[in-house]
Amino acid sequence: MDGERPLTRAIGFSPYRAGSAIVVATLLGLLAMTAIMPTAWAAKVPTSARISPLSLACTGISVTGTGYHQQGIRSSDFTLIDTTKDPFTNLVDSKYFSYTNPFPKQVTESWTSGVPLTPGTAYRVFFHIWDTTGQYWFAALDFTCS
Repeated sequence: MDGERPLTRAIGFSPYRAGSAIVVATLLGLLAMTAIMPTAWAAKVPTSARISPLSLACTGISVTGTGYHQQGIRSSDFTLIDTTKDPFTNLVDSKYFSYTNPFPKQVTESWTSGVPLTPGTAYRVFFHIWDTTGQYWFAALDFTCS
């Protein structure tokens, strides 16, 4: 055996290349899992959002929204849209709220919009809550200004 190297592995096989491939495969697997996990995780966390009308008039609306998320709420908002038009380009009015750490598990916000509404037009007001990972939940209320 003097001067000879024993053949212990297949030709072309390198433990360094195999180790790198394993690390890369593991990282890609973890990335795929984290891309899927927030949605699956968020579905299992107790969460709720609701909206209650205080006043729905053509001179403006007044609503209250309540949201709960067990892991904490980073922000919430009210959004008012005209359902007869494109909601992405015809936002009627909105109000945003941000919260600081430690993030509250429950929030209750009230909002009054003084934007005059068109009689006979259908509107929808949303109350959204966002958690600390960017997942969101909402409640919606449809009404017609009369």
